[in-house]
Amino acid sequence: MRKSSRTVESRHGRKNHADTRTNRRQPIQNRTANHAANRTAAQGIAVPVAEAARLLGIDARTVRRMCAEGRLQSFVTPGGHRRVALADIEAIQNGDASQRRSSAGHFPSPTVQQKKERIEELSLTIQEKKARIALQELEDEQREKAEQEEAARQREEQEARRTRRELEAERARRDRERENANAEACAAQARHEWEADWLRNMLRQLPPDVPPELKLEVADVIRQELACVYEMSGHAEDLVEATLRLAVEKTLRPWRRSEEAARAADDALNQLPLLARGIWGQPTEWEVRAKEEALSAIAALPQGAGCTQMSAAARVAGKRVAQDYEYQERQARAEREHQQAQARAAREAEQARARLEAEAEMHLTRVFTYLSELEADPDGWNFEGERYECSNRIKEAIKPELIEELPLDFIAARRRVEELVDTWLAEHT
Repeated sequence: MRKSSRTVESRHGRKNHADTRTNRRQPIQNRTANHAANRTAAQGIAVPVAEAARLLGIDARTVRRMCAEGRLQSFVTPGGHRRVALADIEAIQNGDASQRRSSAGHFPSPTVQQKKERIEELSLTIQEKKARIALQELEDEQREKAEQEEAARQREEQEARRTRRELEAERARRDRERENANAEACAAQARHEWEADWLRNMLRQLPPDVPPELKLEVADVIRQELACVYEMSGHAEDLVEATLRLAVEKTLRPWRRSEEAARAADDALNQLPLLARGIWGQPTEWEVRAKEEALSAIAALPQGAGCTQMSAAARVAGKRVAQDYEYQERQARAEREHQQAQARAAREAEQARARLEAEAEMHLTRVFTYLSELEADPDGWNFEGERYECSNRIKEAIKPELIEELPLDFIAARRRVEELVDTWLAEHT
């Protein structure tokens, strides 16, 4: 499909107008340089191309070609209009050979001039067709570019719609999840309150003497049973209560049996002698032993044994422990009597030893007197003023031997002391 020539020309006009505006938007320094070149080229008055064609009697396209070939001096104004030097036009009108002659040296004939102009018109027509073809290609490119841009825009819109739908779906999913989470939280809260009420009720019904650790165990069992009952039977109150009571009784059964066994084991303590029992609430080792053996005997009984059988087994164990106590008491009594006899003998020997030492000290007083007699004898000993020290050394040396020979009468003991002194002096001189 081709455009009309009028549309093409209007577009050429818009293009020229755009070129003019582009030229007007050139930098100031470029326009200043063009003006300087134009003034240099003009060297006088210049007229438009149409006026030059009228003055020369030729077509305006011929004037432009002559300007392009350099046969006419011209320049382009800052506004985009070509101006031809009037001096060159007048020179051609006045018959100037340098301007009017052709390259063969003569003026062209009107026929040749018309053919040239026809050729130029054909050339311009060809250029115009080429320009139209180029314009058509440019329009096709622009149309293709517009179509591509439109397709890109549509793709972006589709992508935006898809993204919007995904966001809406994600928002809806999050809303559903939030609603589900709230519903689950409410259900969990209601279930927690239901389980807490049942747990408090069942723990309140436990015996008061249940140990704390057993209460914790019972609470764990109740929680497990509540979870199973809630999932299986929902809120059937009678079924829930029956199930929980059964679970609690099963958990308390070992403790109840241990309590019965402990009460039965107390009968074993009544079999012990009075001295084997503690006072002020502190159990003796015999009481602890009797209770342990009673509990062991009760544990050996069958699982279904009653309180009577437990008490009988505990009494048998208590009697056995009482017999052991009496036997050990007899052994301890004999050991105490033996130790007392030994202690008595040791005290008597110590007392005898003390009496002998006292008697020896009494007899050893003769040592100093005997040394004085020996020193008084002219042919006797000279102790050089150390008689007292010498007498003490002699006492210490002969005292053990004198004690071994005691008891002696006074005269014999005195004589024996003198002999021991003479012996010591003979050995140390």
